[in-house]
Amino acid sequence: MLPVELSLMSATPAAVYPSRCLRQRNYASECKYCLDACPINAVKFDQRAPSVDVDRCYGCGLCLVACPVECFETGDWSERSVVSALAHIGRPIVEVACKSHPAPAVGNEASPVIQINTCLGAISPGLWFEIGLEYAVKIRLENCPLCPMKKGASYACQAVELANSWLKSCGGAITPEGSILIQEVWDDPDESRSRVVISAERPIISRRDFLFGFARSSGPADLALKKLPMESIVEGPDHKVAPHLPAWLCRMSAIFPVDETNHSDDGCSETPEEICIHWPTLSIADDCAACRACSINCPSGALLTEVIDGQYKHLFTPGSCVACGLCAQVCPTEALSRSYRSDKRPFEERVVAERQVEPCRKCSSPALRKSDLLCFCCANEPIITSVLDSARSHLFNTWCSP
Repeated sequence: MLPVELSLMSATPAAVYPSRCLRQRNYASECKYCLDACPINAVKFDQRAPSVDVDRCYGCGLCLVACPVECFETGDWSERSVVSALAHIGRPIVEVACKSHPAPAVGNEASPVIQINTCLGAISPGLWFEIGLEYAVKIRLENCPLCPMKKGASYACQAVELANSWLKSCGGAITPEGSILIQEVWDDPDESRSRVVISAERPIISRRDFLFGFARSSGPADLALKKLPMESIVEGPDHKVAPHLPAWLCRMSAIFPVDETNHSDDGCSETPEEICIHWPTLSIADDCAACRACSINCPSGALLTEVIDGQYKHLFTPGSCVACGLCAQVCPTEALSRSYRSDKRPFEERVVAERQVEPCRKCSSPALRKSDLLCFCCANEPIITSVLDSARSHLFNTWCSP
């Protein structure tokens, strides 16, 4: 292993969206993925709203992929640059190294090396899965133990392990070991061999390829210019947003192969357990109050509730679930439980529970027939006299206390 000289990278968050944060959506959440991921404590929380100290940030990008609801975004780097570089090289087998790797050109194989301008842990498992469908890639982690940001190696290993399991389950792996391999040690590397090292952000291309590639990826020039980052954006914590699904999960939902063989009606796999992948699943007990708290607080939109012809339905998409657990935390009757099971159609929406409801006689919200036609909120609403008594007691203790 060679010592690593750390340099500034390109994934410093340019936009922060506190309203997406699980802590902002509901006080039951104590999510701290971004805090745990940041190796230099540049991520902070102020009144449960995330922020980044850009003067302290090294731009490693670990917070970008660690946050399950994509609170942090950057306009200076995109993991899609790796896909573009692979397409430009046109080789089935390549290696990927980070910007701070001390000797990316050293190796015993003739494969080219793609160097990204951030930590390898900043690449999502969805992108590794997408790459593994077409390429065999080896990621270079042999010098990570001597890097000040060495925790990025564990994030990279977790992402690769998950991507390989997805590839194996859908038959997309090129090699029996998996399409994405990890290089953690070199056995007598040939230092005399000098291999081609290509920057993912600045690949060597002709002027014609650049112009045509720009047109293909960005569309008309006026629309492309609007996508360029103009300034750092920090969204106010009071701004409410709709459920947000990370971009890499959106892409996975479009490219994940659908296996129409060996499955049950609910998508549960009947293939051998050793090649099955376990996705999130939900169970709704009979004491569900039909209050819709679970779907209202779902940050990704994986869980929805709707009423059709008097039937209150829970609709769930396992592949869109970010496994935050908020749905179970906010359930007032503890009727919802989470687990994991194999699923060959994870991005297919399915009904996990349904029951008969009627409009609440006070507010028209869904109400169970056994609840005197009162929805959960109306049935548990305190009487006005108790509210007034509580207010009087509070005022008396405030004004009359010595």
